[in-house]
Amino acid sequence: MASSALAASAVALVVALTPQGTHIGTSFAVTSDKNSTRLLTAYHVIDGATRIVVFGPDGEGHNATVIVRDRVRDAALLSIDTGGFGTLALEDPPQAVPGGAITVIGFPGPRQIALLRSDVDILSEAVPTVAEGSLRGLFQTGESIVFKANIDHGDSGGPVVDTSTGKVIGMTTGTVRTQGTLFMFNGMDWGLSAPGLATIVHPAMPVGSAHMPQYVISIVRDPQDAESAALTAFVQSTVVDDFSQQLDFIAVDGSNVKNPDAACASSPASGIARVRASSTGELFTLQLTVTDCIGDEFFSDSQTLSADDATQASIHRVALFLTSQLEREFDGIADTQRAAWLSLLQYGFAIAPDDRHYYSLMRRGADNADAATIEAVMPRGPAAIAGLHAGDMIIRIDNRDTAKMTSDSIAAALDKAKVQLVISRSKLQKTILLRPRRYADLVQLTAAQH
Repeated sequence: MASSALAASAVALVVALTPQGTHIGTSFAVTSDKNSTRLLTAYHVIDGATRIVVFGPDGEGHNATVIVRDRVRDAALLSIDTGGFGTLALEDPPQAVPGGAITVIGFPGPRQIALLRSDVDILSEAVPTVAEGSLRGLFQTGESIVFKANIDHGDSGGPVVDTSTGKVIGMTTGTVRTQGTLFMFNGMDWGLSAPGLATIVHPAMPVGSAHMPQYVISIVRDPQDAESAALTAFVQSTVVDDFSQQLDFIAVDGSNVKNPDAACASSPASGIARVRASSTGELFTLQLTVTDCIGDEFFSDSQTLSADDATQASIHRVALFLTSQLEREFDGIADTQRAAWLSLLQYGFAIAPDDRHYYSLMRRGADNADAATIEAVMPRGPAAIAGLHAGDMIIRIDNRDTAKMTSDSIAAALDKAKVQLVISRSKLQKTILLRPRRYADLVQLTAAQH
């Protein structure tokens, strides 16, 4: 059958060697020429690997490097210096519907691996298994799929193929087996859909309703004084380099941005990282502070070295430690609120896809007394498009006087598809039509403007 031929030419076994042991999984080729091949797999298969070996259709092991890592979507893109693989195409746009027939290809079950001094080998033939199943649903704005195909350990990273078209509609990432029937997906298999996979293959290009998983941060300098400027410049470039070693971030060099607060408007950044380095003669201190595009701080940490220990190598280690701390902070959000993480990171906001509220992407005063005062407006957001500015005071909302409203009642009044505001700006009053957006509309807005 066609799926068996695809499995033989495009699907490969992945062996990841980690300090904790050997991980086995599946991968499949998405591009291949005569010199190199790129393959998709599940991130958890290669997590922590010191060496990754891909066993292709020729049965030989090929050392692989990681091109893209996405811990949140549980996906990775590998590259090997060997060509000639068959490739699988992503279904774009997805055609499969719940109940449709699917084919899952992978390497389930245990494998006997021989670890030699300079090589890795499989002691038994690595033949992919083809399992038939059915699609059950698409979730989280089409980035996740739920299906039934009786997968097992080793299938992670394998393609889920639309039987009718022969194209990939997703990738296996896990299965849900619980006691009882209260869990919604009990007995179901889980995966990342084709739009989500497309963001891994082309990480800089939003595809359909999916968007970049990486949080784009503009790295700007924040020197305390002129004597620290050269040191901060060095550390700033170091931090930019270190961000390239992290998994969920893209760094934008903001060294030429004259006004750090304008970095979001002058680049496609979702946040601003301020780097400050200072030396008192005895101590060297490096501080990393990250704010969103409205100016809300969500991360700040610093490390101190003695001046004698502040070599370029040690400063690099400290910078890498701080960027790693930032990543762990984000991973904590990702692990507990995956739906929120896979939301509008372009704006620096975490909005769950199933949230039915409307958002203007602006910050108002925190207390009832100043709840009608706009403190900040997110660039490219609905409030900015409507023409609202920081410092504006909302006098009326749909003919309701805000002076008599609490912060909660103002929030409720703004939670509509269309709101007429009367605002005060520089002692003048102005009428503004604000069109807050829901999740799906905001995703389309960001895709159109990025």
